Amino acid sequence: LLDNQDVIPNGHLTDPPSFQRAIRFENVDFAYEGFGKQGRTIIHGLTGEIPKGSRIAIVGHTGAGKSTLINLLMRFYDVNQGKITVDGIDIRHFDLKKLRAMFGLVLQDVFVFSGTLLENIVLDHAVDETKLKEVLQQSQLSILVDRLPDGLQTQVGERGQKMSAGERQLLAFARMLYQNPNILLLDEATANIDSETEHQIQKVIATISRRMTTFTIAHRLSTIRDADEIWVLDQGVIIERGTHESLLSKDGHYAMLVRLQFSEEAA
Repeated sequence: LLDNQDVIPNGHLTDPPSFQRAIRFENVDFAYEGFGKQGRTIIHGLTGEIPKGSRIAIVGHTGAGKSTLINLLMRFYDVNQGKITVDGIDIRHFDLKKLRAMFGLVLQDVFVFSGTLLENIVLDHAVDETKLKEVLQQSQLSILVDRLPDGLQTQVGERGQKMSAGERQLLAFARMLYQNPNILLLDEATANIDSETEHQIQKVIATISRRMTTFTIAHRLSTIRDADEIWVLDQGVIIERGTHESLLSKDGHYAMLVRLQFSEEAA
């Protein structure tokens, strides 16, 4: 992604996107250059809306194009056809830094740099004690901080090696909340953690989603039961959409994925 930054033109709108209504994918096509057979198309004619305050979830097999949607939202790549808009304005018109500041991204693999917990949360922002306390409580990282002798001044080690996978995920949520984004992007955020920590993180997500728009790529389908809308992606096409209950009642692709995952977990 870093190598791709120079080829993404900056937009001319210096004011940040207001995001009062919705983000829309409008008939979007996309292919990674040189990927597969002459740049095989990953996303095909995709149209979908993320209303402000909503909880949208994406499911599908590996390679269905789920993570590509996040890459396109943050303009790590640009669409080949169609457009993505914020309140009707094409995201290609916005200043890149202002656009990306809208999003708080929490990935499956969290990057933690050598330093203190505090430094990993605030990054290059000034320390606001009131805001920091609120963020620690919302992310439930306060539980970890309170039991550490050095608290926020605890050294986390190279790439956070002194922390468990679950603790690194909670750190990622605290970091994201401190940046105060408009939209939370979750990319398989609970894929590699134990069920107890997953439950804790789901409580964090439930709290956050009451005040923030969330766009979730889900690995464990049990984590998206409360989504306002689920998009079922297959080979870059939304083949089903609806709530968890409505999709189960259709007994289609989503219901098959749920049954498959349930049988794998029971085995």
